[in-house]
Amino acid sequence: MHFLEDSDKLWKIHCQRDFRGKETDELESWRELYLRLFDEREARLKAVRANITASMSKATPERTVKMAFVEDPAKPPRDVRRRQLKFGTGTITKEALGPYRTYKPVSNQTPTSAPSRSSVSSSGSGRIQVSQQHRTTKVVAPMMMKTMKMLKRMQRR
Repeated sequence: MHFLEDSDKLWKIHCQRDFRGKETDELESWRELYLRLFDEREARLKAVRANITASMSKATPERTVKMAFVEDPAKPPRDVRRRQLKFGTGTITKEALGPYRTYKPVSNQTPTSAPSRSSVSSSGSGRIQVSQQHRTTKVVAPMMMKTMKMLKRMQRR
């Protein structure tokens, strides 16, 4: 019991810090005031939290997630796509090659003819055939070609 009397100064400091402007009632210690005000604050916060969760559950969602391309397969990353082109694995579409690759449409190929080992083919519209020659030829971007020419000129001097 004597600890409560000795700690009254500490409870007063806590009350003044957390609950400004509040004073003790008659025969109420600073500890009792702090505990009472703390419980009241927690009850208010709990009521507000319940009110917010109730209103959020009633609200209709404004945004919904939609898939952009539902029927199309996922597009592989660039390095995977390059390796697929190099080794002839995976499905290769016209979009997968990109703007700097050359391609031949597979419209004249009959389904009975078997593809040769030197080519990768897929049937259907939009599919292409990449020959062995196209796979081994490196395509250099125009800006890189320009830079390489400039470096060669500088080395000649």
